[in-house]
Amino acid sequence: MQKCKVTNAVTIHSGIFKLDKNQVKRRLHMLKKVKGGYSITQPITFKAGEKFEYDGPVDRTLAIMLGLTEKQAEKMNKDHDKSPSDAMDDVGQSDDVGQSDDVGQSDDVGQSDDVEQSDDVEQSDDVEQTGDGED
Repeated sequence: MQKCKVTNAVTIHSGIFKLDKNQVKRRLHMLKKVKGGYSITQPITFKAGEKFEYDGPVDRTLAIMLGLTEKQAEKMNKDHDKSPSDAMDDVGQSDDVGQSDDVGQSDDVGQSDDVEQSDDVEQSDDVEQTGDGED
């Protein structure tokens, strides 16, 4: 966990947070209690000046907004890449998710060649005009 102080309002989409009671109270509907703090269930926004501890991926822009040095951000990313929870995300998943090319579709989609068409279209030469035709 890295201590952070927000320099500009920022929205964070993932990670684990240690927050104070007031921060938790305001964001409880977006948090899930986990070992070591809270994970977020939807993106959360922090105002400039807010302080918290954070463990998650950090790109250059986020590092600046969290008041982190480039070295701190690099360390966080290395620690996050080695996280056992990331390895667990990949367990039991494969690219083949039970989908098949044959999904019960056919070229015959209930259309019939027996469609009644008529060339008899009523047309009228009587066009009603309004106005006197002067501009």
